[in-house]
Amino acid sequence: MCIICHCPSAGVEVDAGSYCYAVCPDCGHGWLSPLPSKEAALSLYGEAYFKGSNQGGYLDYEGDEFIHRHNARGRLKHIENARSRKRMSTLLDVGASVGFFLDQARSAGWQVEGVEVSSWARDRAAARFGLLLYKNLEELVVEGARFDVVTLAQVLEHIPDPRKTLELVKRILAPEGVLFIETWDRESLPARLLRGHWQQLSPPSVVHLFSRRSIAHLLQQEGFDSVRMHMGYKLVSAGFVLNLLRSKMSATADRSPVSARLSSFLSRVPLPYLASDLLWVIARAPQDPVSPINYL
Repeated sequence: MCIICHCPSAGVEVDAGSYCYAVCPDCGHGWLSPLPSKEAALSLYGEAYFKGSNQGGYLDYEGDEFIHRHNARGRLKHIENARSRKRMSTLLDVGASVGFFLDQARSAGWQVEGVEVSSWARDRAAARFGLLLYKNLEELVVEGARFDVVTLAQVLEHIPDPRKTLELVKRILAPEGVLFIETWDRESLPARLLRGHWQQLSPPSVVHLFSRRSIAHLLQQEGFDSVRMHMGYKLVSAGFVLNLLRSKMSATADRSPVSARLSSFLSRVPLPYLASDLLWVIARAPQDPVSPINYL
């Protein structure tokens, strides 16, 4: 059964190596079949995910700092253009990694907090930027925290239960607060043309493949208002692209010293990502606040 629209049929299946994604025939949502447990999903995000990963992670996450900061400025500008008339000052980044986005937002005048499941990334955020990140959203709900903006950039697709995540987000968003999501559109032209070779088919880390229809349906079910979608824009490093291509071409990607040196050089070369499958979603929390106590 589709977890988004509750369609009883799983529809077609998309093979991704030794894994498989089921696709809902009604809303176009795809999900890893079978869904991993929360514990299995969390176990993926150690140091290796951020350094030299060929499982949907990064070749050198910290080495791409310039690119991450450029992308952070673009997201912040988009959020500021979408905000309501009231003054907004508090921001929570879910999936904060080592803190580049939060540090950039703080420099722009935001009061920032973050959530990050990776203990390695939390340690790096504390050491580099003095950011003490929460382990999960539940901690913030218990504290009764409120934020004007919550961001989920390249996060929701990695979570086995995105509905519960949005329920928690709704409880910590201030009335009429802004939710920003960056994810990928499974029904975009690149995804349809590439099919099983689409770059976002990266199991086991990528659990969900959203469509515009499925994410709009999910947000509206969870009570979010004014859902708007735009084609996203960002930079990627040439090294990241090379690593992705190598992982797609072979499960045993070449790790020779020459290739490693080439990857290190290319990781410093920024490329604009102009394909139409990157999706930015803006939604608003309900006008009436949701009491965190009701969740407990």
